[in-house]
Amino acid sequence: MAARLRFNLTDVRLLGFGFLKQRLWWIGGRRECTVRLAGLGPITIRPRDTDLASFRDIFGKREYDFPIPAVEAAVRTRYESILESGRIPVILDAGAYVGAASLWFRLEFPKAHIVAIEPDPDNFRLLERNLADFGPATTIQAAIGAEPGQVRLVASAGSWATQVERSKAGVRVATANEAFRSVANGEPLLAKINIEGFEKELFSASLEWLDQISMLFIEPHDWLLPRKRTSGSFQKALGERDFHIFIAGPFLCYARL
Repeated sequence: MAARLRFNLTDVRLLGFGFLKQRLWWIGGRRECTVRLAGLGPITIRPRDTDLASFRDIFGKREYDFPIPAVEAAVRTRYESILESGRIPVILDAGAYVGAASLWFRLEFPKAHIVAIEPDPDNFRLLERNLADFGPATTIQAAIGAEPGQVRLVASAGSWATQVERSKAGVRVATANEAFRSVANGEPLLAKINIEGFEKELFSASLEWLDQISMLFIEPHDWLLPRKRTSGSFQKALGERDFHIFIAGPFLCYARL
């Protein structure tokens, strides 16, 4: 009961009267609804899926807040220096789902170009819609990995946790290098990686982009896939580079200071 009350209070703060609309459409079984996110504008969510939970976590719990002031200062200094050089700061959102993290970073870095990658076609449709009116963004329907190829989708209990596996056919695989290079006159600023265990593959090769970014948010998934060592490759890759590590809720934050 207490948890439900906290959720309701968070939803009222985030959505205002849209909270009531979302609840009514949940009861009525409506597949999608459009509500207004406080401080931003209209977003489309699926009332009976995990979409609202993603906005609640990111905008309510503020999961992508900078872990300490020194990290914020370093990243913002890098952001401003890129702009002063005449180039465009690029933010990669890998495992973008329906766009909550992309919109969070849009508010934090309004002149950055967001590259949002999401493999699930239903999620991607809402991602495109939610990012369409909020500044420069590139949306790519793909998984993200170390090398090009294809994957198949593995469904889960909620749409925010769709997994992928390499296959001979299916959704294409983009690389992080490709994503960052897709922005003309762009320069990598930061990346957020939440790809349900496929990080083991992503960090196995083609890591030039890691030498360019100032900060990385990543959710490890050893808890989800025990004994698969899904965090091993990124622990090794980041441990070999000049990053400081911070714990930020369910995420690890790696930052250059």
